[in-house]
Amino acid sequence: MHRNLSLFGQFVGVVLLIAGLTSCNETGPRTVPVNGKITFGGGPWPKAGTLFFTPLAPAAGMPNQTGTAEFGLDGKFVVTSYEAGDGLVPGKYSVNIECWDTPVTEDSSAGKSYLPSNYGELIKSQLPIDIPLDARGPVQVILDVPKS
Repeated sequence: MHRNLSLFGQFVGVVLLIAGLTSCNETGPRTVPVNGKITFGGGPWPKAGTLFFTPLAPAAGMPNQTGTAEFGLDGKFVVTSYEAGDGLVPGKYSVNIECWDTPVTEDSSAGKSYLPSNYGELIKSQLPIDIPLDARGPVQVILDVPKS
């Protein structure tokens, strides 16, 4: 009986090892969990919005992968790249924001944003972040956008 338990234990160990090796992020490259809070002039947001994480320079061996996050009036967010809440691939990012007083619609070409225009433009964004290659997470990001 002792020998049967030993063989069974070895079998279970091998199965767990194989499962661990084959289930390492099947959806894409390694991501680092990223969450945080973004404030508007040091306080809450007038409406919910969206953050866009655009890669500026991926870490060595990593792809250019964007990420997004929704935030509420409290500004709290969790970033998604491939699967809900998985975070970002290591690298440097520009953070762009959308928070609309009057959203852009098919009927109207112009909406009204709560933000200065540079926070929605990739090149002019003043919110860069860096997710180091050796980061294991979760990485917490705290940002503030001035009201004007």
